[in-house]
Amino acid sequence: MRLGKASSTIPSNSWTARRLALGAGIVLFLALTLLVVLTKRPGCDEAWFSSPAWNLDTRGYMGTPALEPANVWTNGRNMTGIDRHTYWIMPLHPLVQAVWYRIVPFSLLSLRLLSMLWALVALAAWFLILRRISTDEVVPYLGTALIALDYVFIRGASHGRMDMMGASLTFSALAAYLCLRERNLVLALMASHALAAAAMLTHPNGILAVATLVMAALIFDRGRLRVWHAGVVAVPYLVGFGAWGLYILQAPEVFRKQFMGNAAGRFVLLTQPFHALQVEITDRYIGGGKNYLKLLMFVPCVAGLAGALTTPAIRRNRGYQLLLASAAVAFVYFWLFEGTKLYLYLVYLTPLLDAILAEWLWSCWQTRPSLRIPVAITVAVILCITAGGAAFVVTRDDYRRDFLPAADYLKAHAAPQDVIMGSAELGFELGWDRPLVDDVRLGYSSGKRPQWIVFEQRYEEWTDVAAHAAPEVHGYIAKMLKDEFRPVFSENSYTIYGRTH
Repeated sequence: MRLGKASSTIPSNSWTARRLALGAGIVLFLALTLLVVLTKRPGCDEAWFSSPAWNLDTRGYMGTPALEPANVWTNGRNMTGIDRHTYWIMPLHPLVQAVWYRIVPFSLLSLRLLSMLWALVALAAWFLILRRISTDEVVPYLGTALIALDYVFIRGASHGRMDMMGASLTFSALAAYLCLRERNLVLALMASHALAAAAMLTHPNGILAVATLVMAALIFDRGRLRVWHAGVVAVPYLVGFGAWGLYILQAPEVFRKQFMGNAAGRFVLLTQPFHALQVEITDRYIGGGKNYLKLLMFVPCVAGLAGALTTPAIRRNRGYQLLLASAAVAFVYFWLFEGTKLYLYLVYLTPLLDAILAEWLWSCWQTRPSLRIPVAITVAVILCITAGGAAFVVTRDDYRRDFLPAADYLKAHAAPQDVIMGSAELGFELGWDRPLVDDVRLGYSSGKRPQWIVFEQRYEEWTDVAAHAAPEVHGYIAKMLKDEFRPVFSENSYTIYGRTH
């Protein structure tokens, strides 16, 4: 039974139209995402988080071969033992990839296609969520389409990180609870928290799934809950984290150094809430404080949020009370407790806002005919923003115009045994079975001597920072490039140096 009563019985031809509209939205989502997948330059994080799965499949242990284990950073980041054990990230995403690569051979494309599949799971979850909480038959179709055509969602679905998997499991947890709670509360708790545990084992942001489920239980089933239900909820976490603990026990000191090192600095803004809010807006929503056009993507969501808060029928709906509370928790969590300010994490937040926006837009369409033109304009603006963002990536085609020429040069000139130091994404073309080392210090800590050095934006920025933060390393790099190397390739953002002696 739906949480709210449908406003009316819709004719079958309208039902068909809704299905066709949602189907068109999904097809457009798949087309735009695939175009971005095929044209976006690979990121170093895609390489860092996929090579452990490749290593597990081919060598039997979950190391990250491209990262330099000798590096220990002043900010706490510690790569000790990374070539043998990957502890700095949660384990489920690499494990799922390892299974996936038994079906689809490892490549950048197959990595990104996995994110696309998780995005489809997330859309199915949102359709089920909106079916349970909406007061109208149209909103699940409209809301799912708006989520599918949100550029933040498309960006997450086209990137080979764990974020889309974690968000998908988070939304699936809520869908499972809402769909099962009336039939069997124990089953709802067990299934939803099993998915939440999986979300946490994919990324620490999965804590948002736990928070949402706790709020859902209090909002919908407070009178049905019993103390022993806590034991039911605990089971999937004990099983999941117990299994992870067995892996940790292989090298507990290495785990401590890697995992705590990766967590270092993420809570640095907690004691400065107003400064943290400024950094949150400029770095996550605007993008380094430089691209104010990015804020246009969030205008419809903010309008929907404001509209929902000022519409009594939406405020009284327990389902939307849950979505509003979940959005508030997610915003505060990212504002105060997540210091990296990574744009891709927004995939946990914007679908909540899109779902709220859909309910408000349809409410305006039904109850206030004078607002139908602004509603249509809002949907058109969302489509234009999404299409424009995707078109920008596709027309720039950094994968072929920037990345491939540098990778092709190395494939043509570097011998299989040559040590190459450069950003890890080169491994997608060069392969992980050759000596590729992602080490911005260029062997300062390890003593390794490369035959080739590849500079791009990340290496250049780190070297510039090192001039003040680590002058001894900067001097080592400058001297080595001057005395032992010469530039042999320079195109777009890549410069390749070859050893002279």
